Formats: sequence, C-alpha cells, structure tokens
Amino acid sequence: MQQSASHLRPHGLAAACLLLLLACGSASAGWTTSGNKIIAPSGAEFRISGINWYGFETSDNIAHGLWTKDYTVVIDQIRQYGYNTIRIPFSNAMWELNPVPNANTKSACPTCGNKRARDILAMIVNYAGSQGLHVILDNHRSTAGNSAEGNGLWYVVSGKNSYTEKKWIDDWVSVQRWAHGIPQTLGGTDTVTVNYYASDGLPVILGYDLRNEPHTPSRTPYLSGATWGSGDGIDPKTNPNPNPFAPACVATSTCKDWRLAAQRAADTMLGDALTRGWEYPLIFVEGVSTYPTAAGTMAAGPYDW
Repeated sequence: MQQSASHLRPHGLAAACLLLLLACGSASAGWTTSGNKIIAPSGAEFRISGINWYGFETSDNIAHGLWTKDYTVVIDQIRQYGYNTIRIPFSNAMWELNPVPNANTKSACPTCGNKRARDILAMIVNYAGSQGLHVILDNHRSTAGNSAEGNGLWYVVSGKNSYTEKKWIDDWVSVQRWAHGIPQTLGGTDTVTVNYYASDGLPVILGYDLRNEPHTPSRTPYLSGATWGSGDGIDPKTNPNPNPFAPACVATSTCKDWRLAAQRAADTMLGDALTRGWEYPLIFVEGVSTYPTAAGTMAAGPYDW
C-alpha cells in the first residue's frame, strides 16, 4: 500500500493457529460458526480475507501510517485490494490510559486533532463499517510496545506496569460495551460513539481475538510461559475439563494454562452480553507456540513448535 505498507500485513488466520469458539445463538442471532465456517447473521457463510493494521498496541497508541495518509484513504485502499476484514491490535495500556497520541503520529489525519486513542479507533471502526468492512479487535499485549508480550502470557505483573488477568478480562468487557456504543471512561470519556452495524447490515465487529500469540519465551522452561491443558494445579488426567475459575492461581494472576484463561475471559464476555440482551460475539482463541509431543510431558518435553 505504497508509503503506508509497513504497518499493514495480510492476515492468514489459519497460519496463526486460531481456534474459533462457537458463540451459541442468542435471542437475536449474531455471528456464529458451523464446523469450520463462520456464519453471518443473514445465514450466509462469511470468509475472512483479512489484513492487520498495527499501531494501537505500540507506544504510539495509534494506527501506524496516519503521518502519511488519512485513515479514510488507507481503508479505501484496503477495500480496493479485495480485503473484507481489518484486524486491529491494541494494548491494555492504550485501552486503560486512553492517551492523546503525539501530533507527529497523525499529521495526515486532520480529523484526529486532539482526540484520544479510543476515539481515533472508533473513527476507524466506523469508517470501515461504512465501507462494508468488518473488524477483529486483537488484544496484542498488556504494556505498549512492539510484537508479542515478552513473557508470553496474557498478563504482566511487575511494579507500576502491572496488568493483571482481572484487568485483562475487565478491559475485554469494556471493549465489548464500547463496541455496542456505550462510551467508556478509562483514561478519559469517549466522545465518538461506535456504530454497531456496517453498511452491509452486519455487525461491524466480527469478533474478539483474546490474545496475540501466547507462547513460551525463548530459552525459558516450557511451564514458565503459556501452556495448553496443564491444568494450573488441577490434574488433567483426573479432571480434563475443570471449572476454569477454580484454580487458586486465578486470584493472584499466576496462571499458565491459556486454555482455561481463554474460557474465563470468554465466559465473562458472553455473560455480560447475555445480561444486556446482546448478540453473542465470536471469540478467537490463538493456540500456544509449544506443546509436548504425545510421548512427552508438560515439564520435560520433548516438545513440538
């Protein structure tokens, strides 16, 4: 995409090892799944042709490239090249602090002005929807920065930059309410209301990617990073499908089993949607980077990557 290409990346969901959790039907049908297909509220299959637009997860707290092109130009180009979905990463720091991005990060966006980060994100989501595009919101990391969170987990507990699992889940509830047009007040009250429906009559927000690339950091023991099915103190051989809220580590943000954490977040979001009479959202859950082989163990491997 010419000068703004560096921050846009074609997004192959299969390559990212994403799982779709079926969002069961509610009183008013939203996005659902059937086998390996995504089904739109109209009943038609929806095939994602997606692209990432990085930036809100970085220390800039804004989509990259707005120093070169207005967001409307970028979105028009995304549609022109045949994409139907934009995956937008963000950090918990950006969501909670909601800062005003520096002027040099948005010099080609005259309507961005002194708006805060969430308002600029709302403008991007609304314009994408007006052009018939859909959005996947991706919690990319806790702190603001590049790439995946260094500890491989969905939370960071370290001094003043602590973002606990509870904050991570609370932020997702906040995101879902924001996507339904409810202004949020974290770091400053929103002034731009998110439109729920796109021009094609379908919800603009296709779904929520709970966390980007849970993984085991390099040169660290497997059990120090995100695992799948380790049980967090509940023996998977004895109870392979425990209540995800039961492990003692939940209260202290020390859990490692990403499978159970994803259930905790999804259950909370779906519960909030049910309470408010909303359509259930699609929840995207990425697989972990490393897993013991059939002959291996969680603690000692050998592992596949």
